[in-house]
Amino acid sequence: ERALQIKLTSVGEQHPNTAVSYNNIGNAHQSKGEYDKALGMCEQALQIQLATPVERQRNAATTCNNVGGIYARKGEFDKALQMCEQALQIQLAIVGEQSPETASTYDNIVNLYASKGEFTKALQTCERALQIRLATLGEHPDAAKSYCSMGNVLTSKGDYDNALQAYDKALKIRLATLGEQHPD
Repeated sequence: ERALQIKLTSVGEQHPNTAVSYNNIGNAHQSKGEYDKALGMCEQALQIQLATPVERQRNAATTCNNVGGIYARKGEFDKALQMCEQALQIQLAIVGEQSPETASTYDNIVNLYASKGEFTKALQTCERALQIRLATLGEHPDAAKSYCSMGNVLTSKGDYDNALQAYDKALKIRLATLGEQHPD
């Protein structure tokens, strides 16, 4: 919080560096389980970040995802989904659909749909993230994450045979890219 005071004094309330300080403090509160304090700080960061031109809002997308994560931890999945969808819209405007960053936001949305029991939407979104990762990264550990997400959703849905196939694809990619001794 001392860093925030220094930023406020040196560069002012609306400077992007001040937003970084708010976001860092918010992340610390989140780590401590102080979700309301975390939301307050991250929302202040987001307000500053959204005041910048769209092409410079990359950090705003990250903050939206962070706020979505906080709402998810509080069990407020609709608010979490709204924030992650806002992050997605920013990312689509800045980096486009075919970006690993965009795929990561889709993963966040997958988890939220699954938490809400909306497995069809979760699987559709997961497929989108997977296709982006395969197109941009190929058989990369991040593609394995998408297959794992798909397996998790399918397991929650009770579709164990297809879940096993997804997990098997993830394992093959991890073994090929990371080796047998890697902790993942």
